[in-house]
Amino acid sequence: MKILCVDYGDSRTGLAISDEGEILASPLETIYTLPRDMLPEGYELSYEQASAAFYNEEYVAADGRIIHFYQGSMSSTSITVDKDGTSALEIFVGTYEGRYYKSKNTINLIWSDGTYLFNMIAPDTFEIGELVRLAENLQEK
Repeated sequence: MKILCVDYGDSRTGLAISDEGEILASPLETIYTLPRDMLPEGYELSYEQASAAFYNEEYVAADGRIIHFYQGSMSSTSITVDKDGTSALEIFVGTYEGRYYKSKNTINLIWSDGTYLFNMIAPDTFEIGELVRLAENLQEK
């Protein structure tokens, strides 16, 4: 059985999901990336990191604003969100349930497709609809 753990801390909310055996990590079989042709003008890939269990990328605009994208294996991923007094709002990415947070100067979108857990963080100048549109159009790398 897989276990979803939600840690409601005072300043952060954490999510972690186990594998069927409740302990092991699984490698990424498919790596997804943000659709670069749909990013706002001026954002360029500045950082990329991959391992067997996760993939990270960051896009930076000339003014220093950052869009961060993370994909992790459901069996080994733990995501912590600095909720700074905010609460999670339910949202859908296609047919997949997710959570949306707005905190400090960023907005956070977290969702799962049942295989992977995804997290996107963008400046608070973004509308949630923009992030959802990017999330619904992920591309295989």
